[in-house]
Amino acid sequence: MSAMPRHVSFNGRHLEPARLSALEMYAQRFASGAYWYDRRSGLWGKVGHGASGRLMSGLPLGRMHPHCSRQDGPSTGVFLNGREITEAELAHLRQVSGKLSEGRYTLDADGHMFPEEGGMPVHVFVRASYAA
Repeated sequence: MSAMPRHVSFNGRHLEPARLSALEMYAQRFASGAYWYDRRSGLWGKVGHGASGRLMSGLPLGRMHPHCSRQDGPSTGVFLNGREITEAELAHLRQVSGKLSEGRYTLDADGHMFPEEGGMPVHVFVRASYAA
């Protein structure tokens, strides 16, 4: 009896089995489902949920669209690379960075987080592993 094929998509794009296998060589095994991926930071998660982990940044997994990055639950008013983060992610980032106000922030692959309009970066990946 053969295994059921998995259907995995990132940012609304289905991954063919060969491409999925190549990705999983460097990451984890992904269950069937729809995921978002932030090319700038490397963060990924299930559509409608917060970050589940980090991959290499810049992977060709498509561009994150608003429908891929919508989160379930109440609005936090805090956006990382255009994606509104969840309450759990906000609590985690407040632990590692101190007070974090509503607004738009950029998070790069090295873990530097800073306001989009400029300001001092906080290095969030070094202070704690990113998992919300």
